[in-house]
Amino acid sequence: MKLIPTNRSRAGSSNKLQIKLKMKIHQIVSSIILLFISTMGVAQFSVGLKAGYTKAWEDYGDVQVPDGANIHVNRINISALGYYTVNNYLQVGVEPGYVQRGAACEPGFVDFNQDTKLMLNYIELPLMARGRVSVLGNKVDVIGKFGFGTALAVKAYREIEIFGSDEPAVLEPINLSDRNAANRWDHGIHGGLGVAVKLGLGKLLLESDYYHGFIDTVPQNASQNRSIDLSVGYVIEL
Repeated sequence: MKLIPTNRSRAGSSNKLQIKLKMKIHQIVSSIILLFISTMGVAQFSVGLKAGYTKAWEDYGDVQVPDGANIHVNRINISALGYYTVNNYLQVGVEPGYVQRGAACEPGFVDFNQDTKLMLNYIELPLMARGRVSVLGNKVDVIGKFGFGTALAVKAYREIEIFGSDEPAVLEPINLSDRNAANRWDHGIHGGLGVAVKLGLGKLLLESDYYHGFIDTVPQNASQNRSIDLSVGYVIEL
């Protein structure tokens, strides 16, 4: 026997479909609301500023440095911080800034009657990934970060001091337009560790960073930038 659906059975089937559809929509909307609420607990962006001391030197490759020779120069750094929060443990962002690098010895520049320091000032743009773990009731963040950056030299000079002379050191400019005098661009990796302590509306930041350059600053000689930064800053989460 073949059953012929009546209008009532058709209406019942339609109502069931509408109920199922409404339930599905409610589930989707509820999931979206829960996801939105969960992300509201995590600040989406953080911005800040840091500055500090830079200990800079250069890697001379196979060149032997005399025992006890000082190859480091004391410089400064300042950077803006801008990070997007992916989740409670990961942020990605940029740290554009100004950093002074250089070395107390310049390869290929030897004069036993004087002391010559190479000074290089850069603007740089590191792209960073930063991991963080909150401790002590979310009052302190322990931070580790890693990234790659490019830098452009805006000023370069030699600081020359004559041994036995009372005259002040002479600053000899280096022409950055001359590719044989210096490489204007530098690229390298950045890494660092730090802590952020809740203070007021934001967090007090204490960091130590390391930079490992890949480009020889003096084209004819092995002279890759290296530096360690010790910085203090302040970060606000938006």
